[in-house]
Amino acid sequence: MNLSFLPALFFVHLAAVITPGANFLVVSNHALVYSRRAGLMTVRGVVTGSTFYVLSGIIGFTIIISQSPALIALLRIVGAVYFSYMGMQLIRAGLTPIQHHNTTNRVSNILTDLQAYRVGLMTALANPASALYFLSLFTTFIPLSAAAIEKIITGGMLLLITFTWYTFLALTCSSSQVQGFYRHSERWMKLIFGLVWLALALKLATGA
Repeated sequence: MNLSFLPALFFVHLAAVITPGANFLVVSNHALVYSRRAGLMTVRGVVTGSTFYVLSGIIGFTIIISQSPALIALLRIVGAVYFSYMGMQLIRAGLTPIQHHNTTNRVSNILTDLQAYRVGLMTALANPASALYFLSLFTTFIPLSAAAIEKIITGGMLLLITFTWYTFLALTCSSSQVQGFYRHSERWMKLIFGLVWLALALKLATGA
């Protein structure tokens, strides 16, 4: 068994997940706006979506995606529409005057476990760049002659890094200090997050 490529792959993937993107936005937003539990459930959805792409990389399905311009274009359009929807929702919320909620109103602002998980999952799956990213990892770092067990170990490491980082992010953003800062700048934060979502949608649509 040859796993000499794992250290380099570890740092490449760690740098990739730390870099803010769609997954970063959805996890941090849910942890800030709703609760620690919502953030952690969103992480589970993101990891599930990442698992799909890791498995696709292992079995070579991402190669099929990469060789089909029409399919990539379709996935980009779907992803761009979804990201635009997320951005407009936040911008609309940021432009709406914030009222001081009482306990009853706060209950209606709760995101259920299923909703949080679903948004995390859809965010991870809606980005075809993730498929191409994992394809590049598997084709660049893992030899073609690699055994199935080596690919499974590699995929497990990638998912562990993903889960650990986004869990840390959810725990950090749901801390009382960070949430306190968010409450004092909620409208601006929503507008900023919304604009970032739209920027990601534009980047995805144009293939930039």
